Amino acid sequence: MASLRATIFELAECGFYGIPVKITLENGKKVSSFPRSYAHLTTVERWRQSIDGIIASHGRGCNSIAVLTGISDLFVVDIDTTSDSTKQAGMDLWNRLVFEHGEPNTLRAKTGSGGLHFYFSVSQTPRLKRTRNFSGVKVDGHTHGIDGRGRGGVIFCPPSSYTDENGTRYSYFWEHGEPRLGCNGMPDWLTDLVNAQGGAALPDPDEAPGDLQALQAFAPDPQAGPSALQLPVDRSIVPRGEPFFTEREPAHYDLASAPNALIVSGIRDLLLEKAGDRTSRCSSTLDHGPFGTFYCFRVSGPRICFLGQQHDGANNFNVLKQGKRLLYRCHGTICSHEKVKPLGYLPLEVALMDASSEAVDDASDDSVFNFRTMSSNNQALLLRLLAEKIRENYTGLGQVFAYVYAKEGRILVTDPKRTFYFWDGKQWMRDDGGKVQSTFCVQMARLLRWYDRQRDALLKRKLIEAGACQEDEPMSSVIAAARKSDARVKKAEAQVEEELPRNKVNVSNPKEARSCLEYCQSFFYEPDLLSYMDRNNDIISCPNGILDLRTGKLTAPHPSHMCTRSAGTRYMGAGYDTSRFQAFVDDIFNSEAEVVQWMQLFLGYCLTGHTIEEMFCVWFGSGANAKGALKQAVARAFGTYYTVMNKDCFIKPGGKRAEGAATSHIMQLKSARLAICDESEEGQQINGGIIKEMSGGGAVTARELFCKPETFVPTHKAVLLTNHKPDISDADEGLLSRRLCIVPFVNCYKPPGELDPNNPFHKPQWYRRRELNPVAKVLQPLPRTLAAAFSDYKLEADQLQQFNINDCCEIGPDYAVSSADFLAQYVTEMGASIKPRALGMAMHKKGFAPTEVTVGNARRRGFKGIRLKEVLD
Repeated sequence: MASLRATIFELAECGFYGIPVKITLENGKKVSSFPRSYAHLTTVERWRQSIDGIIASHGRGCNSIAVLTGISDLFVVDIDTTSDSTKQAGMDLWNRLVFEHGEPNTLRAKTGSGGLHFYFSVSQTPRLKRTRNFSGVKVDGHTHGIDGRGRGGVIFCPPSSYTDENGTRYSYFWEHGEPRLGCNGMPDWLTDLVNAQGGAALPDPDEAPGDLQALQAFAPDPQAGPSALQLPVDRSIVPRGEPFFTEREPAHYDLASAPNALIVSGIRDLLLEKAGDRTSRCSSTLDHGPFGTFYCFRVSGPRICFLGQQHDGANNFNVLKQGKRLLYRCHGTICSHEKVKPLGYLPLEVALMDASSEAVDDASDDSVFNFRTMSSNNQALLLRLLAEKIRENYTGLGQVFAYVYAKEGRILVTDPKRTFYFWDGKQWMRDDGGKVQSTFCVQMARLLRWYDRQRDALLKRKLIEAGACQEDEPMSSVIAAARKSDARVKKAEAQVEEELPRNKVNVSNPKEARSCLEYCQSFFYEPDLLSYMDRNNDIISCPNGILDLRTGKLTAPHPSHMCTRSAGTRYMGAGYDTSRFQAFVDDIFNSEAEVVQWMQLFLGYCLTGHTIEEMFCVWFGSGANAKGALKQAVARAFGTYYTVMNKDCFIKPGGKRAEGAATSHIMQLKSARLAICDESEEGQQINGGIIKEMSGGGAVTARELFCKPETFVPTHKAVLLTNHKPDISDADEGLLSRRLCIVPFVNCYKPPGELDPNNPFHKPQWYRRRELNPVAKVLQPLPRTLAAAFSDYKLEADQLQQFNINDCCEIGPDYAVSSADFLAQYVTEMGASIKPRALGMAMHKKGFAPTEVTVGNARRRGFKGIRLKEVLD
């Protein structure tokens, strides 16, 4: 680790006090080399006094950092993925706990072996009584690999890494935040679990009272003492051919504060709408493998169910969530054997609340088919699904993939071309590179290898039952026995084929994979998907999380945020030092505090997706005045929320656009937060109509080439960088008074040899790019400098105002002048031309509307109520 010392001290600034460690992997086991003496580091002061010497004497060759949890005010829960003779992998039990209570919202790290470290603040967990280390959690007579590291303990932390004998590197990395953002207190349910490790073992979940075989809420066991907990237990698999729902009554579970509370609320809304049900309450949830998730409801008293039947006795019901789709099954005596009935669909953002936040990855995605951590119940459900669908070849395998990933919520399909979108761990991405197809090939091949192992195991059981092989025979002998033309073997093979049919599709073949994917698109289809993307105007996606602009809080990215864009820089917190960028902006605007503050507010407003200010901003300067430097810095900070704006959005085109023509220049603005057009040519006329349409807060309609029109509400703020102010002579007062803002850049940055000492606006050439720290506020009224610049611009742009009508014309109700004569007089007086259309609009504003007039004996186009003095004389 090249910057070991710097990393240790950087962690120390965050309150994480570490020491250098060397980790190696020998025969599959980690071997750690610690400093000879670190037991004396029992306080922060002793760590500060000793760490330089420890790094100097032991730091050479170290590749990792171990945090001293005790002096760092930390208690870390370590979830292992491996098992040995003394304990089982802890991930299975942890997944059951998280499913019941939700994942703790705190800093966590992923280990080199795929395990998890959850970091908690001891001082923020007053109920935590056991602060020393423990190893393993005992449940149902088995010890699970969930360890605790507290007072006197150490924990390896990112960016630690190590390699095995083959050179494969295993690394630790942070998830759900960074050390500088701190960590939260431990939730109560986990605090009780940790405290219980100091006393009696956790009780056997089978001792829970009642006919309960579903996940149940944790509750103190009066027989085991106040610190012991009852844990959820897997349900037995529903036999093949029976309905997905059973009549077993779930335990009461208050979901008000659970992560899926929004889903429960959405289900209850549909129950009220479709069944008039106001009183049923969701008591528990139950993972049902690839088929979805049960939401178990309890009722009290008589009712009429969604199937239209009157119930007086036991009449609880379940709702199965499959992606967005909801299926209803009543447990009343009359309805218990009826087919499930579709209840409706959840809104997409609600349906994704329980989605996995792991990235869709063809090679390293262990969250879907991780058979080491998958419960036996879910494996049985998955095997059942495969056995039912595999006979259907392409259709069946496509549907298996769809069942699993529809529940995961990380793949979606939209538009008539059935385009895939996938979650990459931070944002939604359009699948232009075949990611979904590649994921299908790899993950389904992995699943089918597991399926083949189940078929081999089943064949072995059948051969044992038939007396064709022994139970202790290796699998190679079983396969050799299966090749014999023995009647017992053939019968066993036929039974296996009936229960677990052989797969006939090569899912690794791209052509066959595409054929399978055609049959799963309807499961993922969301016709209005693009309307959900980036529509939360108060959040932005950053490389290190989702920033809520209203609160300044950073949270972990999740598919339900529906972000497709990302800022170009990490959010470092409101207290981060931005003095270099501040100095740059101060220099541009000559330390004029009112303008500098306004610019900060404007850029902060640009971060949001709101357009309530209805503003179109022009950054004007003659050149070499840092407009471009500021644009580059802002573009870098805004990342993909920034886009280049086509001049057609500002400037009137030279010709006439065909009716219904593609408007790609408008489509590229969709979901952007800041759009900048760089440079307009001298004399180009502003397109007031489209500016008002794009900045007014209403919906606009546009389309890409060869695509259907799409309607969306713009979220971008428009900025024009120019050395030549555009012509606004035909712009109406609504554009001028409410939308247009001129920001003058008056300085001129020159190399030292070209500086004019007598010019106060000549400055040395320099600037710095840095992250912005804006806060969105109201932008009106404008600073005096900007208001004055706008007034000057308006006066300059009103060419007719400079033409003194009173000196050249007379006003009277019976007077008239032709447009040609008036235009000729204007050119003579001003020495400049004006377009006839602009002249007509300008005269209309002054009360002289263009019309047909009589001049001499001819009818001509002109203005009524005014005539030239030259004609009179």
